[in-house]
Amino acid sequence: MRKILVSVGLLISMPIWGQSAVNLLYNPGFEVWDTSSTGQDSIPRSWHFFTRSTLCSGYVAKVDGYEGFGAKLVVIGDTSGYDASFYHYINRIDTLPFADDSFFVYIRAKENSANIGGRFYAYWQDSDGNIVGSAVSSSYTTNSPDWQEIYAKTVRPSSSAVTFKFDFRIYKYATSEDSIIVDDAYFGPLMVSIFEKNNITTRIPSFVTRILPVEVFLKGHTTLDIYLYSADGKRITTLYSGATSGVLSMNYDLKDLKQGIYFVLIKSGDYIKNSKVIKL
Repeated sequence: MRKILVSVGLLISMPIWGQSAVNLLYNPGFEVWDTSSTGQDSIPRSWHFFTRSTLCSGYVAKVDGYEGFGAKLVVIGDTSGYDASFYHYINRIDTLPFADDSFFVYIRAKENSANIGGRFYAYWQDSDGNIVGSAVSSSYTTNSPDWQEIYAKTVRPSSSAVTFKFDFRIYKYATSEDSIIVDDAYFGPLMVSIFEKNNITTRIPSFVTRILPVEVFLKGHTTLDIYLYSADGKRITTLYSGATSGVLSMNYDLKDLKQGIYFVLIKSGDYIKNSKVIKL
């Protein structure tokens, strides 16, 4: 029997992103890795890592993440605060055909050491490399084994902004080896979907392995029906059916399902949202 874990809580605060928004980052879930000469996975493709001082060193390692793989960012030595950076460039921002120039920056992270912390200091650059705007998360990661959401809203400053750098910065406070695990990064337009106008937002990954996490954020009390379908349109199971409010979170075990394409259908009143999920 497949196990579904469901928890319903009060919605205190949450990041606001449109499920229809386009993630402009390449490899945001860190599923694609480049390999070193030894054949070992070295770093997620299109991402970069560097340490800022000769007094410290570090490396990136593939680990289990929020869903699929995550990137473990390890820093050793130094205690100067901002010691390392994990970053990604998005070029030709000036050609993006978005009417709304508001963007959302987001990453999941977790760490369980009091000697390390992380946040992102991402910024916009013009063609000469000058910084013309920035996006700074208001909070740092905290000493907790749980996943934390680090995010901020940013507005494209002007047509002179041609590059955006997603820069997750690591701060060290002891010379020991400490690390932060990151996953599920996002940079893209902040768009309000029809679903959000109905006071409902969802979070469903596009790629999964064994566990399918489904999160529904509700600003009011409503009735939901959530179903899982196969690619040929056959209903596999009902994930949830009933009235609820706040945050609805569930993890569906896919171990008995073969690799392929599936669909999660969420229905509330007259609105139906269908999300494609690929099991790897």
